[in-house]
Amino acid sequence: MGELTYYKGREEGYLVKRKSEVTKERIKNDPVFVRTRENDTEFGMAGEAGKTLRGSIHNLLLATSD
Repeated sequence: MGELTYYKGREEGYLVKRKSEVTKERIKNDPVFVRTRENDTEFGMAGEAGKTLRGSIHNLLLATSD
């Protein structure tokens, strides 16, 4: 059971699959995963931008509520 992952599918019910053999180090260094790293970077930047926007709106609402 150590090499299997169980999860619930949307329509299929419960499913089982083998755990991924891709390591964190391989994703960080292997040229095959260049697009994965690019997408991870873009996702992280979008998360930071959203955090900044939410913080700005929160501060604006606090300033106008007085």
